[in-house]
Amino acid sequence: MDHLAPAVSNPQRRRRYSTEFKSMVVQSCDEAGQSVAGVARRHDLNANLLHKWRKQFKAGPTDFIQLPVPVMLDNESTRSTIRIDLPGGLVVHWPMDRMTESVSWLKALMP
Repeated sequence: MDHLAPAVSNPQRRRRYSTEFKSMVVQSCDEAGQSVAGVARRHDLNANLLHKWRKQFKAGPTDFIQLPVPVMLDNESTRSTIRIDLPGGLVVHWPMDRMTESVSWLKALMP
């Protein structure tokens, strides 16, 4: 029996887009006379993907705060606090055993 489906030797990989590219494409949707479908076609994108990007940009940044990972030297292994340097020169020494509480505290400081 003959198989009609061609052999796939090079499957397509998922494309990745930079934040700058996404922002540029989303902004072009907001220009007068532009439709999401038209912008998607011009950039060879699926319109559903472009709708998703628009929602993400309107929602704003996520609530992720990157904390520095403490580097413990041998003589510091018994230290019970972590030093967090914040913008503006503020330094916080936070207890290691209450690290999860620091995230909500730091979120409250952010504008």
